[in-house]
Amino acid sequence: MRIYITGPGWSWKSTLAKKLGEHFGVPVIHLDELLWSDDWTENVNYAELQKEAIAKSEWIIEWPSCSIVKSMPLVDRIVILDYPPLWNVRRMLARWLKSYLGKEKRVWMALADKLNPGFIMRTFVWRKRQLPRLLGNIETNGLKNRVLRLTDPSIWFETVTAELEKL
Repeated sequence: MRIYITGPGWSWKSTLAKKLGEHFGVPVIHLDELLWSDDWTENVNYAELQKEAIAKSEWIIEWPSCSIVKSMPLVDRIVILDYPPLWNVRRMLARWLKSYLGKEKRVWMALADKLNPGFIMRTFVWRKRQLPRLLGNIETNGLKNRVLRLTDPSIWFETVTAELEKL
């Protein structure tokens, strides 16, 4: 089983990946953990690590970018979390507050210098900028029939699990 989960920032990509990994017994790969070191400096070996991760026989990968689809001809399902932008921003602010209070250190480090209008705006414009590019990459790579696009965050786990159990 090879599942790619994508969507804008704070759309529960990591949470969904973790839950699906536990449910199906499939390893989860968070590409941001390959890209960024603990001190939030970029890993110079990221491209190599990404290739190694994708080459494995089973995985659930989560990542907000659309460009990686080109590297995934063997993906079984692409799950797009396409929730209303305000829902994602609300979740971002809630997690920022939680981490500010000391409950999620890594999130606080990630957001400490990014919680600004431009960062929030990227979440709002994801549907206009990233989603068309993502769908274009999916179409170009012949993966259109493997897409599961979710627009309702209240039924995400049940919907995805039921779809993946058909594989």
